[in-house]
This record gives sequence, C-alpha cells and structure tokens, in this order.
Amino acid sequence: MELKGAQYTVTATAATLTSILSLTDDRRFQQVDFFNDNGSTGSVFLGGSTVTNVPAFAYVEIQPGKGYSIGPLASGFVHSDSVYVVGTAADILYISAVPF
Repeated sequence: MELKGAQYTVTATAATLTSILSLTDDRRFQQVDFFNDNGSTGSVFLGGSTVTNVPAFAYVEIQPGKGYSIGPLASGFVHSDSVYVVGTAADILYISAVPF
C-alpha cells in the first residue's frame, strides 16, 4: 500500500480521516501525522465521533504551527473511520498516513 496524504481545509463540521483522505472505506494505518499550518489562525481538534471545536470535547488540540502523531500504537493500527478532525476557521491541516 502507498502512503496517503492530504492538504485539508479545516471546517467547523467534523470529518473522518476516511473522508479527508478520499478513501472508499475504513482503512488501517500504522501512523498518522498531522501538522497545523504556520499561517493558521485557529486550533485544530482531533477526537472521536463526538468531537467539537472546543478542547473539552477533543482528545487533542493542535495549535497553529504545531504537529501531532498518532501511532505506532500498542493495538497495532489506527482506523480511518475512528479519527475525526474539526476546527474553528478555514485553517490548513497537512496529513500523512502510513498504511498498515
């Protein structure tokens, strides 16, 4: 399998990695890396299906100019349908995902 990646314009509506990476179904990844562009004005939030664009409802907040990686995990992989991305502004998020 090939490395998957995207430049994503974040919105206030949560989207799954499956949707963001234009996948046809749920995929497993060894590692997923996120980077919130230096020119962004707001934070990006990662979480489950109940994530919103406030820290209290997110697992992770990625501030402008910062990055975050999920994996490699003890459980072995990250499901693309289980990670949701949301923000407060039309910020640019860079994503790369290493297939399992």
